[in-house]
Order: sequence, then C-alpha cells, then structure tokens
Amino acid sequence: MRIRNRILTLVAAALLSACAKESAVMNLPEAEKVTVQIKTKALTGSVVEGVTIEKVRFMLFQNETLLNNYTTSNGTLNVDDSGLFNLAVSPGVYSFAAIINETPELTEKLNAVTKRTDIDGAGFDWQSSALTSGNMPLANLGEIKIQPGTTSGQGVAQLRPVYNSEGGRYKGDFTTASTTASIDMPRVMSQVSVFLRQDDAVTEEIKISNVQVSNIPRYSYLIDQQDTDNTNLNLFNGPEMTISASGGDKVYNSKQYHPFPTAIIAEKSFYKDGADDETKAADPDYAAYIFINATYGGIPTTYKILLREGDANFRLLRNTNYNVYATIKQIGSKGIYVVIEPVKLYNIAVNWAPVEGLVIVSDREADFNKNVNVWSDYTAYSGILKVYKGDAYHDALFKYGSLIATGNDATATTEQEFTAPTAVETTNDVIWYPGDFNVTGIGNWDDVPYITDASNIPSGNTLELVAQGKGDPCRLAALSPHQIGAEGKVDNQQWHMANSTEYAILMKAANGAESKNDNGYRSFHELLIPNVKYRNESGVLVSSHNYNGNYWSTESNKAFSFDSRNPTAAALGAAAPGQGYTVRCVRNSIPEARITINPPTSVDYKGAAVNGLPFYIDSNVPYWKMELIQSGAHVGTSMNFEDFSFTPLAAGVMHEIEGSYTQTPKAYIARRASRNESRTFGVKFTSMHFTGEENTYYFTIKQNGYSISGKLSINNLEDNNRIKKEGGKYTIHIELTPDDVPMPVGAELKVRYTYLGTSRGEESTIATTINAIQREYDVVLNILPNDTPDVIGLVFHVYMNEKDGLGYREITSDSYYQNNE
Repeated sequence: MRIRNRILTLVAAALLSACAKESAVMNLPEAEKVTVQIKTKALTGSVVEGVTIEKVRFMLFQNETLLNNYTTSNGTLNVDDSGLFNLAVSPGVYSFAAIINETPELTEKLNAVTKRTDIDGAGFDWQSSALTSGNMPLANLGEIKIQPGTTSGQGVAQLRPVYNSEGGRYKGDFTTASTTASIDMPRVMSQVSVFLRQDDAVTEEIKISNVQVSNIPRYSYLIDQQDTDNTNLNLFNGPEMTISASGGDKVYNSKQYHPFPTAIIAEKSFYKDGADDETKAADPDYAAYIFINATYGGIPTTYKILLREGDANFRLLRNTNYNVYATIKQIGSKGIYVVIEPVKLYNIAVNWAPVEGLVIVSDREADFNKNVNVWSDYTAYSGILKVYKGDAYHDALFKYGSLIATGNDATATTEQEFTAPTAVETTNDVIWYPGDFNVTGIGNWDDVPYITDASNIPSGNTLELVAQGKGDPCRLAALSPHQIGAEGKVDNQQWHMANSTEYAILMKAANGAESKNDNGYRSFHELLIPNVKYRNESGVLVSSHNYNGNYWSTESNKAFSFDSRNPTAAALGAAAPGQGYTVRCVRNSIPEARITINPPTSVDYKGAAVNGLPFYIDSNVPYWKMELIQSGAHVGTSMNFEDFSFTPLAAGVMHEIEGSYTQTPKAYIARRASRNESRTFGVKFTSMHFTGEENTYYFTIKQNGYSISGKLSINNLEDNNRIKKEGGKYTIHIELTPDDVPMPVGAELKVRYTYLGTSRGEESTIATTINAIQREYDVVLNILPNDTPDVIGLVFHVYMNEKDGLGYREITSDSYYQNNE
C-alpha cells in the first residue's frame, strides 16, 4: 500500500472492551473510563514518498507492566476504513510503544514483552533484514497522560514522546491536552548517500574502486542506545569508476558530482543507561566513517571521511539522510574536501483507507489529478472537497451553504439532468449526505437544502443546521455518518470553507502572466485550483464549462470564478445560491511566516557575470519575489541597470525573479574597472504567505573599485630562503596587481625595510613605471648585516608615488628572515 499524506489512527484500549484477556486495571466500570483518539503520523523520505504498511503494533503499559499488546498481524488491532478509533481507558499516566513495519526478528522479541523495559533490548540485525525505504521500521515510545475532559465520558490526552517529529530526542514536557493525541513516527534507521567529484585543478585521472561505510552499529534498536558491536557495509565495490570535475548526475552548489548507492544504516547513538555519553560522542575514535579506495594518477590511495551530525559530535540520528559531498583535491587521506549535509526526512502521514464520505484532496499543482488526501499533511494548507465512496474519489458539487454533495462528471460532453434519490440505497446524483439526514426527502433539485438568502455560511456548524443539511461541509470532512448522526460531531476542528479574504489572498498571489494553464487557476507558485463543471439553478450539469471553475466562499452568496485561459479576469462575485459549485477548504491553523535571508553584500570590480552572487533564502512561504530597485528611496547609486541581472548576463538581463520556500537565487553583476568610485545596486524582496502575511526587505550590493597593489620577492636568497648574515645588495622584484587593469604611467616605486617596527638601512633605488601594461619592476636595496646573536625578521614595504598623487603610499609588504651565522 502506498503511503501518501493521510492519517493512520491506531486504536489502543478502545478494542480492550472486546478482549477477554483485559488486565485488572482495564476491567473498570465503563463510567470510570474516558475516551480519547490516538493518531500515528509516519515519517517517510523525500526520495521515496511512501512506505508499504506490512504490520502495525500498539503496546500500552502501566507501572512498567504490559497491559495490552495489539497488532494487525493477529487481528487484535483492526484498522478499518473508518480511520478513527478510540482509546477508552481510566484516567492516569501510561507508557506506550507504537511500531510500524517491525522485522521478523523484532516480532519474536515484541511478542515476548511483559514489561516496558523489555523494549530497551528490542534490537534487530538490520543488515540481514532486507530493508528498503518502503519497509523500514518506524517507532515511537513515551508516556501518555489521560484525564477527564469537560464532557462526560470524553477524555483529553497529553504526550511526552521519546522522539520528536525529526527523529531527535524530544526535550519538552507533556504536550498540550487534546482529545486527539498525535504521535510522530520517525524511522528508526539512518541513511547515507555519497557523491564524489574531482577538483577543477586536478589533471590526474582518479578512479574509485571501493566505497565503504565503516564502524556502524551492527544492531538497530527501537530506542536508540550505544552499541559496541560494529560492522561495515560496501556502498560500491567496483568495477572501477572514473570521476571528473564536470561529470556526474548530481548537482550541489553549482558543482557536478558522481553519485554512489545510498545505504540504510543503523543510527550512531551514544545513549547508555538513559544518559548521553558526550565524551564518546565527541571522540573521532568512535565515529562512523566513509572509507574510499582509489587510484590517483595510477597510484593507489585511500580517503577517510568521518561521519557526523554536526561540528561538535559524531552522532548519526535516526530519520536522517546524510548526504556526503566530497571533492578529491590531491593524493592522500588529507587531500579531500567534504561537506556533510544532514537532511531530515519529512512528514508524510500514513495512508490508510480513508473514511467513506467527505475528503480533502491536494490542490498542489504537483498532485493534479492524483487525489492526494491531505487531511494529515500539515504542510498542506488548502485543498478541494471531494467524496470518497466505493474505493474511489468523486468530484462533488454543492449549493450555497448546503451539506448535500451532488455528483459531477468531468468528462461530460452533453448536459445531464439531476437524478434524485429513489431509496436510501439508491441515492443517484446525491453522492453524500450527513448523518441521519432524510435523503429520500429529496425528490428533485429544488429539494436539495441550501441557504437561500444572501447571508453568510455560519463559521461553525451546529447540530440543528446539520440536521437540515446546511452548514460548512469542510468541517465534516473525515467524519463518518455514525460520528455525525449518532455521536453528534459536526466539526473536525481542522478545516473550514474558504472565505472571501482567503480568495483575495489567492488572487493576489497568482502567478501573473504565467498563470495560464489548461487545467486550472495557478497561484502561490505551487497551487492549481482545478477547472470544474457546475450545475445550474435547475440542477443541470453544464457540459461546456471546460476551462472554468466556480468555488463557493462563505460570504453573501459569493463565489470565486475564473477562466484558466484568461486568469487575470478571475473575480469574487455574487452568484445564484441554487447553483451547484465546488468547495475549497482551508486549514484552521497555518504557521506564521518564517523567512531568513543571507544576502551578498559586496563584489569586486570583476563582478559576477557568470557565477553570480548567491542569496541564501530559508523560508516556509510559498511565494516570494526579488527585484532590482530602479527608482525611489532604496535605489542604488548605479543607474546602469543593464549591468545587473538575476540570470547570467550572457543569457540576457532579468530584473525580477519569483520563487518559493527555501532557494538560492543569484545576482549577476557586470565587470566595472574603476579606481575612483564604487557603486551599489538596491534589491527588494517581497513575500506572501498562505495567511496573506506580507513581508518586505531591502538589500544593497556594493561593487568596489580596484586599487593598485602588488607582490614582492627577493632574488638570490640562501638555500633556506633567508637573507645571509652579512647582508649586502639584493634585487627586490615587484609585481603590480591587478593583472587585468591598466597600470599608472610614470609612477615611482621604491622599497624600504624595518626591524621590530623601526626603519633599518637606506631605501632602495627607484623604478619608474613606463607604460600601462608592464607590471614587473626591479629595485636594488642594500641590507645591513645582522649583528645580533639571533635570526631576525625583516619586513619589506613597497611604496608607490603616482603623478599628481599625494605622495608615496604603501601598496604591499612581506616578511623575510636574516640568518645569524
């Protein structure tokens, strides 16, 4: 089963009442128990977006003693299509363990568990377990505190898990009390990926014969711990692969790398007896490492790369892929430059069959026509309301403020009349209705209930309105008919219908001229609101509405309407409430915008026309724009705007660039060889978050002019590169820089030297620059003998006096030793 953005809800003690082997603690009168919900959210990788659910286990302990050990493998844990299960248990504090995809070795050990501490030793030999990204075990443990809620029989739960959502140790206290306790399920393993390249300056041929990850724990555990039984794993073992500076399929920081196979490995933990051994964690002798066998210009050599989570320690955390980018610069173990990038595997909730009824599917362009359920994908903040029925997703149309979902045939080429229900079992074009609503009371389209005046759809559903078939259908998504009808739940507390303000945000963040798309309305660079047909006031499905879309808002009969071929004409306007339109849902809770920008601040006269200057943008906002400021308060000093671009200048000038989330755009600036002045360019950054929050930042990039400098060297030094004790006349060679700009003509050059900061001896002869292209000159300097018993250090200073200048100025200096014998 593929896993894609949905919730797997596990029952713990909800099933206990049906189990004959309940412990004494659980055999309490029903009146003393309270009910909460348990949800487990599995974490999977960004490369393989899913896992195959082979087995699920939930264990509950009290006072360290096992109360229940439920698993799908023997039927004691039944996860069915409703997707929602209750935990009915007496108030108190319990320990829990939740495991997905346990290995056969783990199964044997977990079946034998009788107390909580047995879990600590539940390890498995991962090398013999045939693990993949799709079947890697996921687990979390911890404590759950259950207390009575405000409603009789309803409880609230607080969690204190061992692991956080990224797989690191959770360091907080109990979470906030809620009727639903969500448990993050990180993978228990790590991964390592190796990418190699040859440095640009290397001319010798480099061949790789073996890549191995070494000193990794042989066993992996549900709760991480130090393991001294280590093992090795070959990532690559021939035939030889020749690497280069320009080959390879992996691009990182604008460089190409040769990829080697990714390996699943045990995490490297330094926890023992509940404490973290920080001394060993910082000791390289305990580190896991990559060992590379290669030939460099035909000579055998090896390279060793220590794996680490950060600069201060050698831990390898679970649920993390360590990307190792290595550049071989010379022969020998030290001739390698390495960047290790730990990548946290992100949250994709486990996909179990959804409850039959209303579901919210992704409106991301990447998910178009895939019906990706985003109920538990907390990185998705909006979606389209559909109906899941008969193992399939169905487009749904609603009258204004109606909870009665009617069918839509996206492929229809002829108009279709509305067919009313004929029986409870035969509802025809009514594809969903809430709870105990009397669906057989609908004899024609006019009988479908809706809000007939121009009033707003209530911001919260009520039992009375839902019973009439009216309200906000997004609030009923994922609720079963039993929950709505028998339990009286009319709000999932996570989603609501999009309102006028949210549609205004959608239009403001639209992709401008790039919004045209035959499939729908594009916005925020990642959203695609699909084209959809509609039913007219007579209930007829209009077949010609092919490149258009109509989505109800919650206010005053208004709908968001667009033609995807002319997206700039999209508008929010009044519509006849008796028509059947689509509903777009928005998540109740959207995190605040987070933006960190590390901009370039300066560049030299050579500019950056080819390689560019990177802006490091780290954000959670889906839409941002950068632009060169060409007028106003923040404009730079340069009016040569064609010298600035967000694309390489050779490819043409672009003064505006759009992006999203975390990216590294670049500014490309032309060369400007000026000694007299620097210049600046102003850059404006604006962003819009899903909440409508906007942020604006201004940056200035300064291009400096060049200055004449130089390098000096001394001819005829001793064999140890020192000046002889006796001193004497030496030729001082001066090379002027930069080497790509004209030199001043007629300038005088001279050298003097100092000892302990005091001038010593006489100044050199004077050389005069003869033209703009000659850069190398010699002067003669008489160096005094060293009359001290020690080797002394002398500092040589080069001065230039330009025509019409302000006198001599120092352009460079360097140090040399003078022998004492």
